[in-house]
Amino acid sequence: MSPSTRGGPGVCRWCGDDILWLRFAETGKLAPIDAEPRAGGNIRVNHERGVYDVVGARAARESIELISGPILHYSHWTTCRAAAARRAAKRRTPVAT
Repeated sequence: MSPSTRGGPGVCRWCGDDILWLRFAETGKLAPIDAEPRAGGNIRVNHERGVYDVVGARAARESIELISGPILHYSHWTTCRAAAARRAAKRRTPVAT
């Protein structure tokens, strides 16, 4: 996963899933977000501004889904099939002394 400096649509280079590179509304840092919303997500996307925010309370997420259907997304860091394996491999790599 390598973001462009401007964000926007992309493809995860590890698993091939479609993602959106969006800026966190509070910090401005880019993060990969799953392109399609799914039930249970906690990321609210503002496509016009190219930013996202996190919907924290479970009750708030469930209310949004009840009213609008599955419109919340997941962070791709939590859904990437290859990311977990890469993190585990990184932990196993010995540190040179």
